[in-house]
Amino acid sequence: MILLFLYCFLFTHINGNPSPEVFHSLTTLNSIKTTNLSERSPNEQWVYIFNNKIESINSVYLPNAVLLSSSGVIYNTEAERKDFYLRLKNRIGKIKSISSTKNIDVTPDQSYEIGYFLNSENKKFAHLIIWRKVNGNVLRELEMVSESENVTIDMKSIGEARNRWMKLCNNHEIKELVSKVYFENAIYYNNYRVVIGTDNITSEYRYMNNPAYQLTLSPIILETVTESLVFEIGQCAGSYAGKYLLVWGNLSGKWRVMVDAN
Repeated sequence: MILLFLYCFLFTHINGNPSPEVFHSLTTLNSIKTTNLSERSPNEQWVYIFNNKIESINSVYLPNAVLLSSSGVIYNTEAERKDFYLRLKNRIGKIKSISSTKNIDVTPDQSYEIGYFLNSENKKFAHLIIWRKVNGNVLRELEMVSESENVTIDMKSIGEARNRWMKLCNNHEIKELVSKVYFENAIYYNNYRVVIGTDNITSEYRYMNNPAYQLTLSPIILETVTESLVFEIGQCAGSYAGKYLLVWGNLSGKWRVMVDAN
């Protein structure tokens, strides 16, 4: 017992103390002991099917799940999702590990996740997921996957774009909000509903015209994917007090919203 204590003490102080969330979420597939798929985590199940039973990839998605490419292309049928992942597997080979960087509960049956996976050549792919629990099964409701780059960007510019979003929202300038801060083909997602394009999103946001409507966005996690792609999960306060999810893209040097979900 003393030797075990000394080992744990030295390991912690020599190697540092990683956050429990990240430490426990990193999964190298060779370390998984159980052969029972139902006993594996939802991410581990997804990787197993990707590596071994790609034809069954839709079994870990809701039937009406939305899959997004890094350029914003929507794949929302089972045939499209299967074809997307067949092509991805042919390009990158098998996945060797998967990690959840941050998983945040939204409701008792829904959560948002930012994480990544590595292939056998250590190429990194970032993922953004909305999970939904249905009949005891945790399935993917919305997902974006993108190859990731080791880059550093100025988050101050994204903060300025977010502040502009809040100012226009709280001033009830909805048309300007969407036209100035969103991509023309941006996607708004809410509870299985997909709204595409600035005209449709402007119409969807009519409730913001209420003079009493006020909203503050506070990021919980910002994850740089590439020099022109950033994932964000945050907390709303004010007229709506739930979580939000944003995908930021860089267009001609300006950060705009590609995907907005709550």
